[in-house]
Amino acid sequence: MTIQLALTLPGGVALGAFEAGALAALVVAVGDLCEGDEPQVCVDLIGASSAGALTSVLVVRALLEGLDPVDLLRRAWVEEASLPALLRAGPGRAPLSGAALQRLAETFLHAPGRPTGHRQSVPIEVSVALTNLRGLAYRTAAGDEPIVTYLDWGDFTAEPGPGGVRFDTPSGVPMIELVLASAANPVGFLPRLLTRSPDGAVENFPGTKAFWYADGSLLKRKPLGRTMHLARARPADRRVHVVLDPLPVAVSAGRDWADPATPPTWLATLRRSVQIMDAQSVLDDVRESQEVNERCRAVEVLARHLEGLDEHSREQVRAALGRAVSELGGAPTGDIGGALARAAGVVSRREVPIELISPDLVGGAVAGNFLFRFGGLLDRDLRQSDFDLGYSSVLAWLDQRPLERYGLPSDAADKATRAAYEAYEPGDSRRVGDRPLPWRARFAVARLLGRMGYVATRDALARR
Repeated sequence: MTIQLALTLPGGVALGAFEAGALAALVVAVGDLCEGDEPQVCVDLIGASSAGALTSVLVVRALLEGLDPVDLLRRAWVEEASLPALLRAGPGRAPLSGAALQRLAETFLHAPGRPTGHRQSVPIEVSVALTNLRGLAYRTAAGDEPIVTYLDWGDFTAEPGPGGVRFDTPSGVPMIELVLASAANPVGFLPRLLTRSPDGAVENFPGTKAFWYADGSLLKRKPLGRTMHLARARPADRRVHVVLDPLPVAVSAGRDWADPATPPTWLATLRRSVQIMDAQSVLDDVRESQEVNERCRAVEVLARHLEGLDEHSREQVRAALGRAVSELGGAPTGDIGGALARAAGVVSRREVPIELISPDLVGGAVAGNFLFRFGGLLDRDLRQSDFDLGYSSVLAWLDQRPLERYGLPSDAADKATRAAYEAYEPGDSRRVGDRPLPWRARFAVARLLGRMGYVATRDALARR
């Protein structure tokens, strides 16, 4: 049976360099194992946000076109992605150029790569987070005030074809537009206009059928919950969720954030608040998966013990469960396990194993996490450092033999680990240290801050 990997790729602007390195190592590792109609391992689901949405396109191409992931991902995130490139002259309506971002995305989509001879034939379903600036007001069953959500999703499917990868979107919106909207961080970019299929449950659906969208990581930086939702619609005997976490939050110890004599500063509180929002989002998703796992386990144990009863008792249990399921609005079933699963709300759900990959695996920290997470875009050395940190983190994860826990034979695990080690040798991600930024990077910061001031002043004056 195939081990089916569902990837969760968070947002974070320049943190995409860490994700690129981690995914390069992961794709190299499974490259030899993902071929054929019944591969040992495959990637079939991706939930992504912001920078993760851009990176998902490269991962899809590397797997389905059989391209060298190290070359493809490193070239895109280390060599091509930079703040000076995004500061190129534009209409001045935003600090950074949306046209430059689009050129970068097109590079991700069309850049040639080195063939590896290994291609995955299993299609990949991708869902990217979007922030709907209008908001979607959904009617409630009770007829009360509508519930408004600003979180939306753009879905597309990637399939291998003779000329490369074919991208299909149910909405008809080009895939690249969904990805660009998910990556439109409001610190630097204008929102993107997308059309949306009419939804009768939405009270405020506009006649234009169009909405302005911004960076999905504003609401869902780590879309693990979305990835798990997709996985429930595609049951698999051996499903594993792999979550990349470039910014794990350290557990507070001692008197941290608990010392009356040391009140926190405003800036420290602001930084901590951002960290907490990110951590809480993924914690809630993990907690939900743990609750599902516990209910699945309880159903399994109860069904096993109840099936051990004599025939007369089993019939009584089936009848009682059937009445309970009907009262709850479910379809009757003659199977004790099925009836218990319906009552517990875990029909079509299985235990959800989650593998977390972060810099903690090697005791490192990303170098580009400053300047609203645009910091890594200032300097190639910072991006190279984070790429190497991501690659090293996956090597450390592979050393733990994670896929063997889900049934991968030891010789295949050896092959995967060896392939990742031989494909690329990451440098010491600590080598950039605390060295000062080069003058070119400082000039780019000054230009960005100047652009932000200019655009803010112009917009404020225009509203008068």
